[in-house]
Amino acid sequence: MTEQQPPIEIRKMQDGEAKTVLSVMRRAFPLFMQVFIPKAMVTSAELVLVACVGEEIKAGIIMKTFDLPGGGKGGVVDWIFTDPSGRGLGLGSKLMDAAMDWFEAGGCDQFFAIVEGFNTNSSNLFARRGFSILSFREQIQRFGFPGFLKVWLKTMHFFDLGHFLWGKPAQKSADSAATQLGWALLLNVAIALLARLRASGLSGGWMGWLWLPLWVLILLIFRTGLMMISARKQGLALRFRLWETGYFISLLVSIIYGAFIPIPGSLYPDQNEWRYYKLKPQFGKVGLAGILPAYVVTLALFTVGRLLDFSGGLDAFLAAGFSSAFVFTVMDLVPFFPLVSYNGRRIWDWKPWVWGLLAGVFVMMTVLMIVGV
Repeated sequence: MTEQQPPIEIRKMQDGEAKTVLSVMRRAFPLFMQVFIPKAMVTSAELVLVACVGEEIKAGIIMKTFDLPGGGKGGVVDWIFTDPSGRGLGLGSKLMDAAMDWFEAGGCDQFFAIVEGFNTNSSNLFARRGFSILSFREQIQRFGFPGFLKVWLKTMHFFDLGHFLWGKPAQKSADSAATQLGWALLLNVAIALLARLRASGLSGGWMGWLWLPLWVLILLIFRTGLMMISARKQGLALRFRLWETGYFISLLVSIIYGAFIPIPGSLYPDQNEWRYYKLKPQFGKVGLAGILPAYVVTLALFTVGRLLDFSGGLDAFLAAGFSSAFVFTVMDLVPFFPLVSYNGRRIWDWKPWVWGLLAGVFVMMTVLMIVGV
């Protein structure tokens, strides 16, 4: 005989349950992400619904509403989470249905959520209920300027690298992947130029302050190009999406510290509903292709710089190449939050030993650089 499953109840969080809900919430996310989940996320929420299996809270959803720019009311799913022991029971779907009922009863006419681009366990919940990714162009058309900034603020869509704003009603007209790629190239180059000017001014002559933006453009083109080639060779139909809010982080760092953080965007299937776990091998190879340009340039220039002596403009050119490729490699190697949208996580999920080999060689190079070998 099969064991009977305990009954599932969806209800509001009760007084005194915030600590339990917070514990469930933290267990639902990776260790590196747990430190970014404050207690106030639960205690100050407008509404928290929980899913109970028997008497135990196994999942939850945190929601709020706000007035939309230009009129109307928006509903936001801030967080949806399931304890590892409660997965596979359909708790997320039940919570989403209850959340949509609550939003509609409260007069909401637009609905939002922020989802990491490869977190298809969450994004599929929204796709099945009529949500879609809202491109930056769509956000401007729908909410105006600066109205979209209010939506970003209310949905916490400011500093979330590789996360997308999902909305309902869905985006009706397709946006151009080529246009998004063009903007990604332009914004990265512009911020790199600003970082160079902030750090060193016009020293080194006019060509000197162009080396960093030039290297950034080259690395981005080869990174994206090799990823596209890898996807095509595997029969994987992918499109480019830029990470619109990442440029705020990069811009702030360039202004304050004179340093550059690449915000390259990535490739994703051109549909709202898909399953990442079924495509891990393909995405792993795409990620490996994407990391190779900066990785190879970093190792090559490190080696050449220790074998040969350069001076003048060539030295400045190679130094800019090494520094930009080094930063690209670091960002594309780290597989943990908040960099899970970069290529390191794709390689880690595919073959951890490949990631380990890449990381090990890079760490050894870095140690040799620090000790001056």
